[in-house]
Amino acid sequence: LQKLHPHMSVLVPLIVRAIGDSFYKVSAEALTVTLSLIRVLRPTHPSACMLDFTPFVSAIYGAVAEKLKAADIDQEVKEKAIMSTGLLIATFGDFLSDKLASCLPILLERLRNEMTRLVTVKALLTIVNSPLKINLSTILPDVLPLLAEFLRKNQRALKG
Repeated sequence: LQKLHPHMSVLVPLIVRAIGDSFYKVSAEALTVTLSLIRVLRPTHPSACMLDFTPFVSAIYGAVAEKLKAADIDQEVKEKAIMSTGLLIATFGDFLSDKLASCLPILLERLRNEMTRLVTVKALLTIVNSPLKINLSTILPDVLPLLAEFLRKNQRALKG
């Protein structure tokens, strides 16, 4: 991982540009790469060499948030944007705290949509399990009844 650190100033702008690409396959693959990139920028184990991620996080968040907000995009891109958002918040939520007020309601919308429900539950689980203890109080009153309703509906995919 440390071998990648000197190259981040080149890699991150390329990945951010690819996330915004109009061809859905390029965008979807860039979001997949973003999931790995997030883990490289701020590894979970404390013994890892820490890189100053601050110059990169805002650009990554901006690109991912654009895809998260978009309603008229490919399902694969939408799902990967949700997954990336969950990991971004779980990993950099302390750094992105000013962005949570606009981002969390979008995740709530995605939770209400049957097509994006399962991936959003997984993203929320990632956020809840974050060592950063992200404050979800703005959406929690709406999320908990929805999750309870999903459990009552006996949807196996959501229970697993």
